[in-house]
Amino acid sequence: MNESRFTALGIGFMVVAVLVFLPFMIAVGFYTFASIQAIITGLGFSSETLNIPLFLIMLVGTVTLFVVVLHAIVAMVGRSFSPKRKRDRDAVETEATR
Repeated sequence: MNESRFTALGIGFMVVAVLVFLPFMIAVGFYTFASIQAIITGLGFSSETLNIPLFLIMLVGTVTLFVVVLHAIVAMVGRSFSPKRKRDRDAVETEATR
């Protein structure tokens, strides 16, 4: 019983930590993209300016990417516990048919 409680606390702590750092990761990811885009735009000797639609699409893409990564982490952790419950259910069904 204590092992599952500590595991649940560990998973809860991990999810809370990722949610706390998610705005920071989004900001760092977006500013990294913005810096690279500025370098690429600034290297050309033309009169082109920053492509605003691309910039906004990448802002939305950066936020979406980190939210999807968070979802994937939570899904993988959740699936790691599924086989245990399935084995318990199969054992109950086996005992019921005896």
